[in-house]
Amino acid sequence: MMNGRSVVFLFRVDDIFENITMISERLLSTGEVQTISVEFEELQVRFTVNMDSRIYDIDRLESFNGFTGPLVLGALPNSMAVVNLEARTGMVGCITMIKVNGNLIDLRKYVGDIRRRQSSPGVRTGCRHSCDPNPCLFGGTCVDNWEEYTCACADPTAQSGQHCENNINLDAATFLTEDAFLLFEESQNSVLHAGIRFGFRTVETDFVLIYAHDHVNNFVQFEVRDGLGLSVRFNLGDKITEVTVMATGISSGEWVDVVMSRSDNYLNIAANKTTKTVFTPVNLLSDYGQNPFPGFSESIKPERPVAPPPQRTRVYVGGVPASMSTSRPGLLGCIRGLKIGENDVKSLASVAEKTDGVTSGCQGKCDAGPCNHGGLCKEQWTAFTCDCNDTSYTGSTCNEDVGSTFSGNTVIHHHANPTVNSYNASLAFVSRQAGVLFHLSSYRSSNAVIISLLSTGQLQLLVDHGSEKDTINTNGSFSDGVRHYIRFQGSRDSVAIQVDDLDEMTSTIPAHVMFNEFDVAQIGGFVKTDTHVHLDHFTNFTGCMAGVEINGLRPLEILFDSKLDSLRNVVTISGQDNRTTCPGVAPRDLDEVFTFPPWNVGPADTETYSAQAQRGGSSAAAVAVSLCAVVVAVTIGVVCIGRRYRRKKRGGRFVPKKGNAAEMEKLSKPEAGYNEADGEYRPKNTSTIKTNGENSVIKDDDEKHQLKHLTFKRLPALRDDPDDSSSDSSPENCRKHPAVYELDDIDEVPELEWDPQGEKARKQEDDYYEDDILALPVVKAIRAGEMYDRQQGGGGQATVPL
Repeated sequence: MMNGRSVVFLFRVDDIFENITMISERLLSTGEVQTISVEFEELQVRFTVNMDSRIYDIDRLESFNGFTGPLVLGALPNSMAVVNLEARTGMVGCITMIKVNGNLIDLRKYVGDIRRRQSSPGVRTGCRHSCDPNPCLFGGTCVDNWEEYTCACADPTAQSGQHCENNINLDAATFLTEDAFLLFEESQNSVLHAGIRFGFRTVETDFVLIYAHDHVNNFVQFEVRDGLGLSVRFNLGDKITEVTVMATGISSGEWVDVVMSRSDNYLNIAANKTTKTVFTPVNLLSDYGQNPFPGFSESIKPERPVAPPPQRTRVYVGGVPASMSTSRPGLLGCIRGLKIGENDVKSLASVAEKTDGVTSGCQGKCDAGPCNHGGLCKEQWTAFTCDCNDTSYTGSTCNEDVGSTFSGNTVIHHHANPTVNSYNASLAFVSRQAGVLFHLSSYRSSNAVIISLLSTGQLQLLVDHGSEKDTINTNGSFSDGVRHYIRFQGSRDSVAIQVDDLDEMTSTIPAHVMFNEFDVAQIGGFVKTDTHVHLDHFTNFTGCMAGVEINGLRPLEILFDSKLDSLRNVVTISGQDNRTTCPGVAPRDLDEVFTFPPWNVGPADTETYSAQAQRGGSSAAAVAVSLCAVVVAVTIGVVCIGRRYRRKKRGGRFVPKKGNAAEMEKLSKPEAGYNEADGEYRPKNTSTIKTNGENSVIKDDDEKHQLKHLTFKRLPALRDDPDDSSSDSSPENCRKHPAVYELDDIDEVPELEWDPQGEKARKQEDDYYEDDILALPVVKAIRAGEMYDRQQGGGGQATVPL
């Protein structure tokens, strides 16, 4: 194999050398199972790689009688020199399911038999992936080399080691107040001219991350302003330059990893895989001064005494002390994995334990998910708050349910005097019956907005504006006895409704529908009046309702909470009030999980179906089956005529040639590989090999490879009569033909356990085998279809390079 896509078939017949190259449409070095087969007949050879095939005519090779000799797998020994074959490296991977003339070869019987030279060191049974299970830690990707593996770490700037086990991101500190910081003092100023990497996590939008300066006022500063990106400020001599990376998710509460590298000519800054490069030289101050930068360009200004300070570099992490003239707040959040230069890793946790306002590690209050029912947790690092909007629940953790049962005669009235032409309402309900959920009306007009549950299970939004009615019917059925959540919004020119997490549905309405005219919202139905004759065909709601909110007010809480008596004139009730909690939402259906098949697959399961006809079928089905049978018969006839025509045009089993009557009669007889029971033809000499590997064996070379020094030796034939005196009884002439391995002869052998930490190949004791090979005897099937040709002197041995 070469280039990961091409398979080269090299073979020699007499003194003629041939080179057939098959190019696969898909990559062959992915570690997946690939199938290769070689089939030959009197006049042709067919080469197949997966589903791609090529046919080669061999009618000019009159002496070709099949490949004979031992089958060598994996590599070529030194004794089998192949001219023009540049690659001397054997295959690294798996070979499985080898069939010769339809017979499965049990490779396990040959592995490890070094004494008989049927296997070399470095070959083991089974086909196990070196990366199964994945030995790489912290999200590292395992690269399978079969004999060994390598780990590609998810973040090479923070992780190292054979298995990415060294992870500096595990070292973190949490800053609990805006004035807290960590201080590291350095004797070198590598942070100013080399590089730095770290990660941070926060929900704030304005803060200082790191400020470092040396004794002559050279500095570098990392900060976030307005949550719009990460800014790096540094000096070029007495001028201050700023570079901003507009990375996303800066204040999302998720980790943001930052890497800055500097050289003599450029600065590169990356945050969350967003990168920016500026080509500017490193230009540091060499002399101390109390006012090194003119004007007011500094946002952080350290104390500068008259006398020069001692030579040192200070690195402030998470903020700066109050003595530095600055209005920039410090970080409320976490910093992890601080590394200066290539190898200077700072221990944040150990210093944090000795600093007020800073703790080791990074465990946010929201990490445990304290907010229920989809509430949004707002991180404060020392505490948290839950935003329960759009959940229909309330309370500090969105776990309190204020609901009421409705039996068809209870209506809750919410009185209001809206001043703006818009309306917002939301509620949760549980029901199995049709009824009105929400009714918005006015004492001054007949206009109305009604949200009702229909008998079909759909929700309907009706806007009644006198002469016309506009409706929106939602998709789905919601009268299923589980909790559903509705959001309604009305504005000057449109209304919208959304149920649960489904798409929002919107409709335009006439301009004369004014939402600031609606002064009564009725929950659970309506109380009939003379002005509301349009409600005659509606029924009141029966079920449970909770989490009702209208323009920011919660009518059920006002109704049931004695602390809100001052609002009792806003919310009234007709009928009986029954405070309760409503059932929760229905559990989500888990997505079906699909898994890939195992590496070591067994024989396919088979199932036999009865051919007995099913009674009760329709006549139409019978006619359809008859027509299909006719079409199939005609198709088969056309194919047979086409094949007979092609046989007249050419020779061979794959594309036959024209011959005399005797030859055609001979070709029409069942030969080896023809199964009279099922009428299926199989080529007489077929070898199928499934391989599984990643390394290329043969380099890309347009030249044809020549197979020299590859000799064929015919074995003596067996005698019909073992007592025949004419038989030569010498040991070399008494060799019997190798047995054919059947599927029933293969014992189930458990796969050997393998240590993924790196199995080292044993030192090779025999220099004769420089590569890993496996040699197998091959049975030769002759033209008459027998497994052994007594008249032609017996079988031979074939050498097939893979």
